[in-house]
Amino acid sequence: MSETRIALHFGWILRWQDPTLTLAQIVYSGTSVVVCYAMTGPMRAVVLPMLCVAMIYAIFALPARQVRWIAAYQLALLGGVMAVMSHWQRARYPAAEQWVTFFQMCILLPVFSVLAGRLSALRQRLGQQKIALREALERNIEIAERDSLTGLYNRRRATELLEMFAKQAARGKRFALAVVDIDHFKRVNDIHGHAAGDLVLQCFAKEATTTLREGDTLARWGGEEFLLLLPTGDVDSALSGAHRLRERTVAMAVPLPQGGTVEFTVFIGVAALREGEAASKALERADAALCCAKAAGRNRVEAG
Repeated sequence: MSETRIALHFGWILRWQDPTLTLAQIVYSGTSVVVCYAMTGPMRAVVLPMLCVAMIYAIFALPARQVRWIAAYQLALLGGVMAVMSHWQRARYPAAEQWVTFFQMCILLPVFSVLAGRLSALRQRLGQQKIALREALERNIEIAERDSLTGLYNRRRATELLEMFAKQAARGKRFALAVVDIDHFKRVNDIHGHAAGDLVLQCFAKEATTTLREGDTLARWGGEEFLLLLPTGDVDSALSGAHRLRERTVAMAVPLPQGGTVEFTVFIGVAALREGEAASKALERADAALCCAKAAGRNRVEAG
Protein backbone atom coordinates (compact mmCIF):
# COMPACT_ATOMS: atom_id res chain seq x y z
CA MET A 1 0.00 0.00 0.00
CA SER A 2 2.92 2.33 0.70
CA GLU A 3 4.07 1.87 -2.91
CA THR A 4 0.60 2.86 -4.12
CA ARG A 5 0.62 6.00 -1.96
CA ILE A 6 4.04 6.96 -3.30
CA ALA A 7 2.89 6.39 -6.90
CA LEU A 8 -0.23 8.49 -6.25
CA HIS A 9 1.77 11.28 -4.58
CA PHE A 10 4.18 11.67 -7.50
CA GLY A 11 1.51 11.19 -10.17
CA TRP A 12 3.05 7.99 -11.55
CA ILE A 13 -0.27 6.20 -11.14
CA LEU A 14 -1.90 8.50 -13.70
CA ARG A 15 0.35 7.01 -16.39
CA TRP A 16 -0.79 3.46 -15.66
CA GLN A 17 -3.25 1.76 -17.98
CA ASP A 18 -5.68 1.37 -15.05
CA PRO A 19 -4.96 4.34 -12.73
CA THR A 20 -7.99 3.56 -10.53
CA LEU A 21 -6.69 0.00 -9.96
CA THR A 22 -10.22 -1.31 -10.58
CA LEU A 23 -9.05 -4.70 -11.85
CA ALA A 24 -6.64 -5.13 -8.95
CA GLN A 25 -9.31 -4.20 -6.40
CA ILE A 26 -11.85 -6.68 -7.81
CA VAL A 27 -9.29 -9.48 -7.96
CA TYR A 28 -8.28 -8.70 -4.39
CA SER A 29 -11.93 -8.69 -3.28
CA GLY A 30 -12.65 -12.01 -4.95
CA THR A 31 -9.52 -13.57 -3.49
CA SER A 32 -10.47 -12.32 -0.03
CA VAL A 33 -13.93 -13.84 -0.36
CA VAL A 34 -12.48 -17.24 -1.26
CA VAL A 35 -10.04 -17.03 1.67
CA CYS A 36 -12.93 -16.16 4.01
CA TYR A 37 -14.84 -19.14 2.60
CA ALA A 38 -12.01 -21.38 3.72
CA MET A 39 -11.89 -19.80 7.19
CA THR A 40 -15.52 -19.37 8.20
CA GLY A 41 -16.51 -23.03 8.41
CA PRO A 42 -20.27 -23.43 8.98
CA MET A 43 -20.92 -19.75 8.18
CA ARG A 44 -19.36 -20.04 4.72
CA ALA A 45 -22.77 -19.87 3.00
CA VAL A 46 -23.00 -16.13 3.68
CA VAL A 47 -19.59 -15.45 2.15
CA LEU A 48 -20.11 -16.50 -1.47
CA PRO A 49 -22.77 -13.83 -2.21
CA MET A 50 -19.99 -11.27 -1.66
CA LEU A 51 -18.25 -12.85 -4.63
CA CYS A 52 -21.30 -11.98 -6.70
CA VAL A 53 -21.21 -8.39 -5.42
CA ALA A 54 -17.62 -8.03 -6.64
CA MET A 55 -18.63 -9.43 -10.03
CA ILE A 56 -21.58 -7.04 -10.28
CA TYR A 57 -19.18 -4.15 -9.77
CA ALA A 58 -16.84 -5.69 -12.37
CA ILE A 59 -19.43 -5.84 -15.16
CA PHE A 60 -20.09 -2.10 -14.83
CA ALA A 61 -16.45 -1.08 -14.48
CA LEU A 62 -14.39 -3.42 -16.67
CA PRO A 63 -14.36 -4.64 -20.27
CA ALA A 64 -15.96 -8.03 -20.98
CA ARG A 65 -12.57 -9.70 -21.59
CA GLN A 66 -11.33 -8.77 -18.11
CA VAL A 67 -14.62 -9.89 -16.51
CA ARG A 68 -14.26 -13.29 -18.18
CA TRP A 69 -10.69 -13.50 -16.92
CA ILE A 70 -11.79 -12.67 -13.37
CA ALA A 71 -14.64 -15.21 -13.49
CA ALA A 72 -12.25 -17.94 -14.65
CA TYR A 73 -9.70 -16.98 -12.00
CA GLN A 74 -12.27 -17.00 -9.20
CA LEU A 75 -13.74 -20.35 -10.31
CA ALA A 76 -10.28 -21.91 -10.43
CA LEU A 77 -9.34 -20.46 -7.04
CA LEU A 78 -12.66 -21.44 -5.45
CA GLY A 79 -12.47 -24.96 -6.90
CA GLY A 80 -8.93 -25.36 -5.59
CA VAL A 81 -9.86 -24.15 -2.11
CA MET A 82 -12.93 -26.43 -2.02
CA ALA A 83 -10.84 -29.43 -3.05
CA VAL A 84 -8.19 -28.70 -0.42
CA MET A 85 -10.70 -28.04 2.39
CA SER A 86 -12.83 -31.12 1.59
CA HIS A 87 -9.63 -33.21 1.70
CA TRP A 88 -8.21 -31.74 4.93
CA GLN A 89 -11.48 -31.15 6.82
CA ARG A 90 -13.98 -33.60 5.44
CA ALA A 91 -16.36 -33.22 8.34
CA ARG A 92 -16.66 -29.43 8.01
CA TYR A 93 -16.45 -29.37 4.22
CA PRO A 94 -18.29 -32.43 2.84
CA ALA A 95 -17.22 -33.25 -0.72
CA ALA A 96 -20.80 -33.57 -2.00
CA GLU A 97 -21.74 -30.15 -0.64
CA GLN A 98 -18.61 -28.63 -2.19
CA TRP A 99 -19.43 -30.15 -5.56
CA VAL A 100 -22.97 -28.75 -5.46
CA THR A 101 -21.74 -25.30 -4.42
CA PHE A 102 -19.01 -25.32 -7.07
CA PHE A 103 -21.53 -26.36 -9.75
CA GLN A 104 -23.78 -23.45 -8.75
CA MET A 105 -20.88 -21.01 -9.04
CA CYS A 106 -19.96 -22.53 -12.43
CA ILE A 107 -23.43 -21.49 -13.61
CA LEU A 108 -23.60 -18.14 -11.85
CA LEU A 109 -20.19 -16.62 -12.62
CA PRO A 110 -20.35 -17.17 -16.41
CA VAL A 111 -23.70 -15.34 -16.36
CA PHE A 112 -21.83 -12.26 -15.19
CA SER A 113 -19.42 -12.71 -18.09
CA VAL A 114 -22.31 -12.75 -20.57
CA LEU A 115 -23.84 -9.65 -18.97
CA ALA A 116 -20.45 -7.94 -19.06
CA GLY A 117 -20.17 -8.64 -22.79
CA ARG A 118 -23.56 -7.12 -23.48
CA LEU A 119 -22.88 -4.09 -21.30
CA SER A 120 -19.49 -3.64 -22.92
CA ALA A 121 -21.09 -3.66 -26.38
CA LEU A 122 -23.72 -1.21 -25.14
CA ARG A 123 -21.06 1.12 -23.71
CA GLN A 124 -19.18 0.95 -27.00
CA ARG A 125 -22.30 1.84 -29.01
CA LEU A 126 -23.13 4.68 -26.62
CA GLY A 127 -19.55 5.94 -26.89
CA GLN A 128 -19.76 5.91 -30.69
CA GLN A 129 -23.10 7.70 -30.58
CA LYS A 130 -21.64 10.29 -28.21
CA ILE A 131 -18.74 10.93 -30.57
CA ALA A 132 -21.12 11.17 -33.53
CA LEU A 133 -23.36 13.62 -31.67
CA ARG A 134 -20.37 15.74 -30.64
CA GLU A 135 -19.10 15.83 -34.23
CA ALA A 136 -22.58 16.71 -35.50
CA LEU A 137 -22.84 19.51 -32.94
CA GLU A 138 -19.42 20.84 -33.96
CA ARG A 139 -20.46 20.75 -37.62
CA ASN A 140 -23.69 22.59 -36.84
CA ILE A 141 -21.81 25.22 -34.88
CA GLU A 142 -19.35 25.54 -37.76
CA ILE A 143 -22.20 25.94 -40.25
CA ALA A 144 -23.91 28.51 -38.03
CA GLU A 145 -20.75 30.59 -37.53
CA ARG A 146 -18.82 30.24 -40.78
CA ASP A 147 -19.27 31.61 -44.27
CA SER A 148 -19.53 28.62 -46.60
CA LEU A 149 -17.52 30.23 -49.42
CA THR A 150 -14.53 31.76 -47.63
CA GLY A 151 -14.47 29.80 -44.37
CA LEU A 152 -14.35 33.07 -42.41
CA TYR A 153 -16.77 33.96 -39.64
CA ASN A 154 -20.10 35.11 -41.03
CA ARG A 155 -21.93 38.35 -40.24
CA ARG A 156 -23.89 36.88 -37.32
CA ARG A 157 -20.77 35.63 -35.55
CA ALA A 158 -18.88 38.82 -36.41
CA THR A 159 -21.65 40.87 -34.79
CA GLU A 160 -21.35 38.77 -31.62
CA LEU A 161 -17.58 39.27 -31.53
CA LEU A 162 -18.00 42.98 -32.18
CA GLU A 163 -20.24 43.36 -29.13
CA MET A 164 -17.96 41.16 -27.00
CA PHE A 165 -14.83 43.15 -27.85
CA ALA A 166 -16.71 46.41 -27.27
CA LYS A 167 -17.68 45.25 -23.75
CA GLN A 168 -14.06 44.37 -23.05
CA ALA A 169 -13.03 47.82 -24.27
CA ALA A 170 -15.51 49.35 -21.83
CA ARG A 171 -13.39 47.82 -19.04
CA GLY A 172 -10.29 49.65 -20.21
CA LYS A 173 -9.05 47.55 -23.13
CA ARG A 174 -8.35 48.97 -26.57
CA PHE A 175 -10.38 47.96 -29.59
CA ALA A 176 -10.31 48.96 -33.23
CA LEU A 177 -12.00 47.72 -36.36
CA ALA A 178 -11.77 48.10 -40.12
CA VAL A 179 -14.22 47.62 -42.97
CA VAL A 180 -12.61 46.23 -46.13
CA ASP A 181 -14.16 46.34 -49.60
CA ILE A 182 -12.82 44.92 -52.86
CA ASP A 183 -12.42 47.48 -55.65
CA HIS A 184 -14.65 47.03 -58.69
CA PHE A 185 -15.74 43.54 -57.69
CA LYS A 186 -18.78 43.74 -59.99
CA ARG A 187 -16.41 44.27 -62.91
CA VAL A 188 -14.65 41.00 -62.05
CA ASN A 189 -17.99 39.15 -62.12
CA ASP A 190 -19.07 40.82 -65.35
CA ILE A 191 -15.82 40.15 -67.23
CA HIS A 192 -14.70 36.79 -65.85
CA GLY A 193 -17.91 35.32 -64.42
CA HIS A 194 -19.20 34.66 -60.93
CA ALA A 195 -16.93 31.64 -60.51
CA ALA A 196 -13.94 33.95 -60.87
CA GLY A 197 -15.51 36.31 -58.35
CA ASP A 198 -15.81 33.45 -55.89
CA LEU A 199 -12.13 32.61 -56.43
CA VAL A 200 -11.19 36.22 -55.72
CA LEU A 201 -13.13 36.16 -52.45
CA GLN A 202 -11.58 32.85 -51.41
CA CYS A 203 -8.03 33.88 -52.27
CA PHE A 204 -8.41 37.22 -50.53
CA ALA A 205 -9.74 35.54 -47.39
CA LYS A 206 -6.88 33.05 -47.38
CA GLU A 207 -4.14 35.61 -47.98
CA ALA A 208 -5.64 38.23 -45.67
CA THR A 209 -5.69 35.91 -42.67
CA THR A 210 -1.93 35.43 -42.99
CA THR A 211 -1.37 39.16 -42.37
CA LEU A 212 -3.35 39.23 -39.11
CA ARG A 213 -1.84 39.34 -35.66
CA GLU A 214 -2.72 36.72 -33.12
CA GLY A 215 -6.16 37.55 -31.73
CA ASP A 216 -7.29 39.60 -34.74
CA THR A 217 -10.34 38.34 -36.62
CA LEU A 218 -11.41 38.74 -40.23
CA ALA A 219 -15.07 38.04 -41.07
CA ARG A 220 -17.15 38.22 -44.21
CA TRP A 221 -19.54 41.09 -43.60
CA GLY A 222 -21.53 40.68 -46.81
CA GLY A 223 -20.88 40.35 -50.55
CA GLU A 224 -17.36 41.60 -51.22
CA GLU A 225 -17.17 43.43 -47.88
CA PHE A 226 -15.18 42.17 -44.89
CA LEU A 227 -14.93 43.23 -41.26
CA LEU A 228 -11.58 43.22 -39.48
CA LEU A 229 -11.70 43.17 -35.65
CA LEU A 230 -8.59 44.21 -33.72
CA PRO A 231 -9.34 43.61 -30.00
CA THR A 232 -6.00 45.01 -28.76
CA GLY A 233 -5.54 47.73 -31.34
CA ASP A 234 -5.68 51.52 -31.42
CA VAL A 235 -5.95 53.78 -34.48
CA ASP A 236 -2.24 53.62 -35.27
CA SER A 237 -1.96 49.84 -35.06
CA ALA A 238 -5.21 49.45 -37.00
CA LEU A 239 -3.93 51.74 -39.75
CA SER A 240 -0.66 49.81 -39.87
CA GLY A 241 -2.50 46.52 -40.20
CA ALA A 242 -4.84 47.94 -42.84
CA HIS A 243 -1.93 49.23 -44.93
CA ARG A 244 -0.21 45.86 -44.62
CA LEU A 245 -3.39 44.16 -45.82
CA ARG A 246 -3.79 46.57 -48.74
CA GLU A 247 -0.18 46.03 -49.84
CA ARG A 248 -0.58 42.27 -49.61
CA THR A 249 -3.68 42.48 -51.82
CA VAL A 250 -1.93 44.59 -54.45
CA ALA A 251 0.69 41.85 -54.82
CA MET A 252 -1.95 39.14 -55.35
CA ALA A 253 -2.79 37.56 -58.70
CA VAL A 254 -5.64 35.05 -58.67
CA PRO A 255 -5.20 32.30 -61.30
CA LEU A 256 -8.32 31.49 -63.32
CA PRO A 257 -9.33 27.94 -64.42
CA GLN A 258 -9.58 29.06 -68.05
CA GLY A 259 -6.14 30.63 -67.91
CA GLY A 260 -4.84 34.05 -67.01
CA THR A 261 -5.05 35.84 -63.68
CA VAL A 262 -7.14 38.46 -61.96
CA GLU A 263 -5.55 41.30 -60.02
CA PHE A 264 -7.53 43.50 -57.68
CA THR A 265 -7.17 46.04 -54.88
CA VAL A 266 -9.09 46.97 -51.74
CA PHE A 267 -10.07 50.14 -49.92
CA ILE A 268 -10.36 50.19 -46.16
CA GLY A 269 -12.04 52.32 -43.50
CA VAL A 270 -10.58 52.20 -39.99
CA ALA A 271 -11.98 53.34 -36.62
CA ALA A 272 -11.03 52.84 -32.98
CA LEU A 273 -13.66 52.59 -30.28
CA ARG A 274 -13.81 55.73 -28.20
CA GLU A 275 -14.46 55.83 -24.47
CA GLY A 276 -18.15 55.34 -23.75
CA GLU A 277 -18.96 54.76 -27.42
CA ALA A 278 -21.19 51.95 -28.63
CA ALA A 279 -19.80 49.42 -31.07
CA SER A 280 -22.39 50.44 -33.66
CA LYS A 281 -21.07 54.03 -33.62
CA ALA A 282 -17.49 52.89 -34.20
CA LEU A 283 -18.75 50.74 -37.07
CA GLU A 284 -20.55 53.75 -38.56
CA ARG A 285 -17.33 55.80 -38.44
CA ALA A 286 -15.44 52.96 -40.13
CA ASP A 287 -18.12 52.83 -42.85
CA ALA A 288 -17.84 56.59 -43.30
CA ALA A 289 -14.05 56.27 -43.62
CA LEU A 290 -14.62 53.50 -46.20
CA CYS A 291 -16.78 55.86 -48.25
CA CYS A 292 -14.05 58.51 -48.05
CA ALA A 293 -11.49 55.99 -49.31
CA LYS A 294 -13.79 55.08 -52.19
CA ALA A 295 -14.39 58.72 -53.08
CA ALA A 296 -10.66 59.46 -52.94
CA GLY A 297 -9.86 56.92 -55.63
CA ARG A 298 -9.99 53.50 -53.89
CA ASN A 299 -6.95 51.30 -53.20
CA ARG A 300 -6.30 53.31 -50.04
CA VAL A 301 -6.85 53.39 -46.29
CA GLU A 302 -8.76 56.08 -44.39
CA ALA A 303 -9.40 56.54 -40.65
CA GLY A 304 -12.66 57.70 -39.19
